[in-house]
Amino acid sequence: MTPERHLFPKGARLKKRPDFLRMNKEAKRLHSRHLVILWKENSSVATRLGITITRKVAGAVGRNHFKRRVREAFRLGGDKIPQGLDLVVIGKRNSALLTQRQIAEEMYQALSQLARKRVLGEPTQSGPF
Repeated sequence: MTPERHLFPKGARLKKRPDFLRMNKEAKRLHSRHLVILWKENSSVATRLGITITRKVAGAVGRNHFKRRVREAFRLGGDKIPQGLDLVVIGKRNSALLTQRQIAEEMYQALSQLARKRVLGEPTQSGPF
């Protein structure tokens, strides 16, 4: 019996600059202590992920570690990740210093708040939890 595979295929990624610019202009925002999550409903059932972190936050190694940890949290998130969304996760100051578990917990907490607000139809522009 083969183990269950969790993949992060190309179709689940936001990669092009126009996609990120569109998200920055049109998406709603959720803020947490170390992350900003831009979200917008898409016409697909799948959720797509984009990740950004600036040079002001960390050097190349720190930015790559952050991106790898966010991708891993997204990949393993399962039912904690709402479906039918385009998401962009933006790292705030000190976000590159977080462990895999800390990033995953903060991301899942923000996404569960987003899912509750989508179900209840509440406004989603919010500050830190």
